[in-house]
Amino acid sequence: VKGHSTETDLPGFKLLVDVQNASIQYPDLPEKISNINLLTDVDFKGGSDLNTMTVDLPKIVFDIAGSRVSGNLNVKQPMTDPYISAAFKSKLDFVKVKQAVKFEQIKDLSGILDADIAFSGLVSAMANQQVDKINAKGFFNLTNFKMKSDAFKDVLQIPSAQLNLTPAQLNITQFNSIIGA
Repeated sequence: VKGHSTETDLPGFKLLVDVQNASIQYPDLPEKISNINLLTDVDFKGGSDLNTMTVDLPKIVFDIAGSRVSGNLNVKQPMTDPYISAAFKSKLDFVKVKQAVKFEQIKDLSGILDADIAFSGLVSAMANQQVDKINAKGFFNLTNFKMKSDAFKDVLQIPSAQLNLTPAQLNITQFNSIIGA
């Protein structure tokens, strides 16, 4: 932190977090979250305009019960019309995830999530469907998903769901669900 705080100005600050090869594990679960690598840089030069702050997470990587999750996130001008650039990639087996992460409300969880998504653009361009100002691509596939939760009376099943992302559309090419079977 550098600078002075007044009625109109805030001091500048920089927050750097660099996590390398960390792991966490619930003591009563057999699997862990390992190879956690996270780089975070939050930067504000100071002054009255928080819109000049940047939030950058160029590296988000971890293995959860043997499945790799990776991504990144960058946010600029967060106070007015945020510019967001983000990516997410993973192939998760929810049976294994439940062996590494506690879900207090979820009693049964299974299925496979295969996703590779990236997008960038201003939030206003996304909200106003200005597809020429948005970069978006990727897919999101969910197979044999099943969830039993305290929050829902019935079991939720999604035998298959496939979404494809382009700047112009989020195409749901396949979606089947069963509630209560």
